[in-house]
Amino acid sequence: MNYLYLGLADYYLPAAAAALHLKLLNTEGLPSRQQLSAVPYFRPVTAADEGLIRFVGQTVEGEQIYLVSVSKYPEIFVRGIHSLLSIYQIPLSAVVVIPCILENPQVSRWCRLLERLGWHSAAQQLGTRLVYNRLPDLKRMLPDKPTAAE
Repeated sequence: MNYLYLGLADYYLPAAAAALHLKLLNTEGLPSRQQLSAVPYFRPVTAADEGLIRFVGQTVEGEQIYLVSVSKYPEIFVRGIHSLLSIYQIPLSAVVVIPCILENPQVSRWCRLLERLGWHSAAQQLGTRLVYNRLPDLKRMLPDKPTAAE
């Protein structure tokens, strides 16, 4: 199974969700700012990142974890993924797209602006706050794992 965490002009939320899926972050309590900063791709999105699917890691069960960010219209991106799967006769269930969308996309623009101004620490702090605000939602987005009894 392949999982694709989709952000809207943002890598902070999809990177955190992918890290939770890979168990790089503890699902109990809040991760520290240092833990989040160590997560792959936990940074603002650049123009070069637009639509680029990035491999994050593989779970012990063999699941491939990816993330991607688009600047607009995430639902069109999802339809495009589904169209490509059907063209290559791959079952739609082979790729699970999990949207990790900000309520206010303006915040991601602030992160990019802070980064461009050279205030990397401020951008990371704002990204950390985004994750803290959405952490319960990110945990709910994780796929359910079957228990040993099932």
